[in-house]
Amino acid sequence: MQRDTFIGALQRRWWVVVVAVVLGGIAGALPSPRKAADSASTYSATHTLLISSTDPSGQITSDTISESQIVLLTTVGEVPKAVAKELGQSNAASLAAQIQVNLDQTSNSLSITTTQAAPELAVKIADAFADQLTTYLATRQDDLREQRLSAANDRLTSLQTQIQTLSRDAAASPSDKVIQAKLDAASSRYSTVFAEADALQSEPKIISLVTLQAAEAVPVKQQGLRAPGSRTSRGLFLALIGGLVGLAVVVALNLFDRRIRQRAQAEAILGVPVQMTIPVANRPTDRGLSVRRDRHDPISDAYRAMRSVLALAHNDRADKTKAPVTLVLSSGPADGKTTASLNIAAAFVEAGSRTVAVNTDFRRPALSRAAEVVDVETSAPEALPNMPLRVSPTVAGLRVYDERLQDRDSPPGDLARKVVQITPWLKSHYDEVIIDSPPVSLAAEVLELLSVADTIVVMVRLGHTRIDAAAKTAETLRALGISNFLLAVIGGATDRGNAYYSYGYSRGFEYGPRPRSEADLYEPY
Repeated sequence: MQRDTFIGALQRRWWVVVVAVVLGGIAGALPSPRKAADSASTYSATHTLLISSTDPSGQITSDTISESQIVLLTTVGEVPKAVAKELGQSNAASLAAQIQVNLDQTSNSLSITTTQAAPELAVKIADAFADQLTTYLATRQDDLREQRLSAANDRLTSLQTQIQTLSRDAAASPSDKVIQAKLDAASSRYSTVFAEADALQSEPKIISLVTLQAAEAVPVKQQGLRAPGSRTSRGLFLALIGGLVGLAVVVALNLFDRRIRQRAQAEAILGVPVQMTIPVANRPTDRGLSVRRDRHDPISDAYRAMRSVLALAHNDRADKTKAPVTLVLSSGPADGKTTASLNIAAAFVEAGSRTVAVNTDFRRPALSRAAEVVDVETSAPEALPNMPLRVSPTVAGLRVYDERLQDRDSPPGDLARKVVQITPWLKSHYDEVIIDSPPVSLAAEVLELLSVADTIVVMVRLGHTRIDAAAKTAETLRALGISNFLLAVIGGATDRGNAYYSYGYSRGFEYGPRPRSEADLYEPY
């Protein structure tokens, strides 16, 4: 699908980026605090413990635990639970995740660090973990020592009983070597266990923790990239983010855009260059009939230029004795073909050509209403009997042929065939025949009208014509072998150097009586 470029999408939807930038700036600048100094800081607190041991050799050893196990005991098990209970919190695992434990075996020190938003809380957590760890470590070593000593005494009692039994058996069977071997093994194990029990009963080796420095809260200085603190910097930062979001929205909208936005898109889809550009009628008074004798502005002059282009195209016809037939069509509804048909016809009338405008959009007719023909008006003098040929009071000299004015019940296909049959008569009695056709994507009768057309004008309205409808129109024309047609675009850049040299019109020089309403002339279909 031939989508618009990013630059073109940005030119159309620049306001999306502006709104996003403004909203981002407001969101960053309004909330408190006003300055970075007022913003909340974080505080770090560290409790340092000195590790000592009762080992006479000076080594940090214990009969029950190793030095490396201290870090694990700080964050797992009973210590976090005791800290949570002390601080009145329920989640011990969350508290353990808020501390960092560092064991320095070189200096035999242990540091417990936490970072919190409040300085008091940081001190409480660090000190609580240090106190609970010190208490738990002492209690655990005593408990483990008592458990090991009790287990050793139980083993000594069991081995003593076993040795007594084996000694009796050995005395009864002095030559039994198996019994003697069992007795020797039991005696050896007894000696080993006795030595262990004796060591536990003597001076125990324990590890103790002593506070070297209690926790003190220190403000944490943020390093590297951080969120802006002042309202000005926050506003600028979020405005930048909003601009990026706005650009992303513009890209997303462009990806899902299904309408032709640029001349280049129309040229790429239909396969021919744009020969004519009609400015957009922004004011209600500029809509509908633009070509008037006293009006010269970019819109009316654009239709006069289109008349000149069509006149040049008509010179290439083989039979110049008959009036040329110009078929004005569009891909879909409301692309501006009826307005273009009326203004092209008015431009030819202005040049002195006997012109008839033919309506073939029978499903949603608008040409007769735009030309302000009235049903009570008698047919033009040159019309055939019962022929729905009317004069236009808005454009003096213009004739309007509309089968729907006479036959309101027949299907559009039958009415289109009547137009095809009457076309030779129209070509013989007029200088120009302008046919306002139905949309190609909505009506099949346009195929019958292509056979009588000498020049085809395809209207594209930027910002309205759908890409898929234009592609279908191009495919239909190519399938019928039609490659030479004129492409006219409504909208797009215009040369502002062609300034108005007539801003209004004189009521004494209008083409016929003034329309009932200028808005009535605007083509809604």
